[in-house]
Amino acid sequence: MILKSNRKEQSASLYKILNNNQGATSVLIIMLLVVLMIFSLTILTTTLSNESLSDKKNEWLIDYYELESKVALSLAEIDHSIQNIKEETLVQSATSEKSSFMIELLEENLDGFMKEEGRYYFWVDVTEDSGDYLKYITVKAEIIIPENELNDKEYLTLENYRIVIYSESQDLFDYEDIEFGNPFAPGDN
Repeated sequence: MILKSNRKEQSASLYKILNNNQGATSVLIIMLLVVLMIFSLTILTTTLSNESLSDKKNEWLIDYYELESKVALSLAEIDHSIQNIKEETLVQSATSEKSSFMIELLEENLDGFMKEEGRYYFWVDVTEDSGDYLKYITVKAEIIIPENELNDKEYLTLENYRIVIYSESQDLFDYEDIEFGNPFAPGDN
């Protein structure tokens, strides 16, 4: 009997300890604050990372559109040159010789002009090196040589070139040059 009463006393005291709610609110509040701190740090880190990525993307887009505008200007100059050659061809050649005379003028006046498999091409290479990594745009365009049978208006309004290759590239990012500072040392970030 003594054992039974001793067990009852022990289970009663254990029951009192387990059902004692004093301080439980404090523990819950501390746990809640820790969870909120973890979430807030996660949000802060994500926000800073997104801002940094956004800045890099903006810089890249600015460089890209500057490069793209240089390509457009180069193509406009070449288009203007080809149009002038076509107009000069109309003035100086007989109707049956337009194509051959235009080819002669292209060879004389257009830098970068080349012939491949009976077709005529030019290349435009533009490089942007203002940022950390070189960016390139390469364009290969086929010059359209109008047929001799076209009338003068059709001959002049026909497109001057057709873009065959348009390629964008950038130098590879070099991971070996990265040096990380000590975040705990003052001024070493």
